Amino acid sequence: FFAGELVVLLGASGSGKSSLVRAGLLSRLRQTSGWHILPLLRPGKQPLIALSALNSFFGAPEQSELQDTVAAWRTRNPGTRLLLIIEQTEEPLAYGAGAIRLKQFLKKVQGLISACDEQLHVVMTLRSDCEPQTFKFLGVKPGAATRFLIPSLSRQALRQIIEGPATERVLYFEPPELIEQLIDEVAETPGALPLLSCATAIRCGTPPPWV
Repeated sequence: FFAGELVVLLGASGSGKSSLVRAGLLSRLRQTSGWHILPLLRPGKQPLIALSALNSFFGAPEQSELQDTVAAWRTRNPGTRLLLIIEQTEEPLAYGAGAIRLKQFLKKVQGLISACDEQLHVVMTLRSDCEPQTFKFLGVKPGAATRFLIPSLSRQALRQIIEGPATERVLYFEPPELIEQLIDEVAETPGALPLLSCATAIRCGTPPPWV
């Protein structure tokens, strides 16, 4: 997975980017030695403040320069790799914070990667429609970042998503045809996962909280 220091997970909204990171990547790495995982970062409207807040994870004041904080940590932990996950990297654009703040944020992240000499790995989740602008601001050369595109979910994948968690808890759908009906609700639809969650709740008689 980590072909380089920067991995960008691309996909439409609701395609499963966060699920892949939280239930897949993090679950695997937490069972692997040699990794130090930082808290998940959401840039929001103030991405530089969100980035500076990571100082507290290292026991440093938030106003410290994060690059210096990480450098000190690397000196104490030379054999440990550091993982930073940035979820919904497009948030400064989506929240109207502006392209300038996103550019400043990504420049800081890129500087942090460059200063860490392959010890820091960064995974970003990004809506595919925001890819051109974000990659321009990252200033990375072609091939310097691993671009991982999440495809649309097949009917078989949707079936596994529905049946898998239920089977682990020895729960089953009645009637069995309900599974196919749920798949029909969301198949070939952008943002299938949140729609599936909503459709499952309604079909099973438990409306989501916003209904």
